[in-house]
Amino acid sequence: TVLGLQPSSSSDATCYVIYKKAGFSNIAIDTVCGNVATLYSVLASLPYSGSEAYGIASIDSCGNISPITRNQNTLFLIHNYRLCEKEVLLGWNPYLNMQNGLKEYKVYMSINGSAFSIVGDTSGLAFLKTGLIQNKTYRFFIRAFDSTGTITSTSNIITFFTKTQPQPTYVYVKSV
Repeated sequence: TVLGLQPSSSSDATCYVIYKKAGFSNIAIDTVCGNVATLYSVLASLPYSGSEAYGIASIDSCGNISPITRNQNTLFLIHNYRLCEKEVLLGWNPYLNMQNGLKEYKVYMSINGSAFSIVGDTSGLAFLKTGLIQNKTYRFFIRAFDSTGTITSTSNIITFFTKTQPQPTYVYVKSV
C-alpha cells in the first residue's frame, strides 16, 4: 500500500505519525519527518487480502501530537467471472472520507498484458463488464476520484483467464 502525504497547513509541523486501523484501535506503524508532500510505502500491508484503513497525526516542533485524522481505507476489488455469459461482475468496498468528497469510480481493464484503459465509470460499488473474449487474460482495477479529479485511490489488480466452454465429445440420445 502506498500513501500520499500532503504537507500540513501549519508551518510548525515537523513529522507525521502513520497509524493502521486494527479492529477498533489505531496502531502507530511509523513516523515520517519533513513537512513536504511525499509518498509512503507500507511494506507490511496486505492489499490483496482485504481493505486496510490508515490515519495520520502531525507532530509540531514542541513534540505535541495532533488528533488522528479520519481513517481512509484502501479499495479491495473482487470478481465473479461468468463463463457462459462471457462477462465479469466486479465489486468493491466504498472509499470512505475522501478529501473533497467522492465523485466516482473508474474501471480499468487490460487484455493479454496490454496497457490499461478505462472501460467504464460508476458511483456504485459494482460494475458488469460484458462481451469478454474467450482464451484471454484479463486484468482489472478500480480507481476512486474526488470531486476535483485530482485525488485518487487505486484498488488491487485482479487477473483471470477466460476459459473456453469444453465441447461435448459425444451425445447420448435415449429416445426420439
